[in-house]
Amino acid sequence: MHCMMSRLFKRGFIAAAFYIAANLAYASDASPSTNSPLSKAHWKIAKTYCPVGCSPEVKAFLKGYAGEVVDISPAQFTAPFIDRCEGEVQVIFKIAPAQAIVDEVNQGIGQGRKMTIKDLAIRKNANTSAIAYCKSGDTNLPIARILSIQPNRILVLFEQQSIVELR
Repeated sequence: MHCMMSRLFKRGFIAAAFYIAANLAYASDASPSTNSPLSKAHWKIAKTYCPVGCSPEVKAFLKGYAGEVVDISPAQFTAPFIDRCEGEVQVIFKIAPAQAIVDEVNQGIGQGRKMTIKDLAIRKNANTSAIAYCKSGDTNLPIARILSIQPNRILVLFEQQSIVELR
């Protein structure tokens, strides 16, 4: 896990602010749950997009994974675009209004256009979201931020505020 995080930080793709915000947002909420709202465990990458813009490298990287499988359950998050957890995975689910999710995402965006509810095409009220954590030794780090879980669609936040849509 440490090697994965070091490599990602060296490449400059994952913002430390995301990890801090994600941990604070979920740690301070009294209602997170490991009860699964997922309608299935195996999802396919349907499309990727960058609502507020991302680098050509990130676009090309994600485009190469179209059609690949992502497995998600309360104890699993495996995706071809994220390094495999070398420890134990725990996915924590939470219900939140769309604006709270968008505000969290926008914490990691500097100057320029901010993400909106319309960019994500999610319900304004009661959205199920999640964070997948990897526990390796004494370290418990978020490895994936799931912005929205619907019966036939999942949105995963990736580097540079890009979105991976699973179907």
